[in-house]
Amino acid sequence: MPPSRIVATAEDEPGEGVVPLTDPSARAGLYSALSGVIGTEHAGVLMSYLPSDEPATQADLASTTSQMTAKIDQVRSDLTAQIDRVRSDLTGQIDLVRSDLTAQIDLVRSELSGQIETLTGRVDALDHRMERFEDKLDGFHEALLTQGRTYMISTLGSVISVAGIVVAITRLL
Repeated sequence: MPPSRIVATAEDEPGEGVVPLTDPSARAGLYSALSGVIGTEHAGVLMSYLPSDEPATQADLASTTSQMTAKIDQVRSDLTAQIDRVRSDLTGQIDLVRSDLTAQIDLVRSELSGQIETLTGRVDALDHRMERFEDKLDGFHEALLTQGRTYMISTLGSVISVAGIVVAITRLL
């Protein structure tokens, strides 16, 4: 019967005389054997590098993988829910801002429409006044022409009369 080995290898099957390193008596025996060969200081350093817990098995890794997958799925689900809530909140806020802006634009449009109507009325009144002024100016122009003709005719008549008097006086003398 071969002596018991302390360290297990990948080829070892459970129960082949392999002592797990987690067994305190096996660790003490290994330390004692190493101390005799390489000294207590070096044996202590070497023992500090050996694991004190049992190594992970395939079942442990599968369980850890399953737990991590479940946690990742939960985080993904939580993040998706939070993103959906934020998206919903932002959509609501954007709709509210859009509604407020639309109302403000409609109010400004209404105010501008009223002011434009007021200005249109003023421009129409000015246009009417300008037409009346043009009519008065046309009347003034006609009157000025008439008076100018009358003045010219009366001045011409006066000049002819004076010329006749001058001719008569010169004939008399």
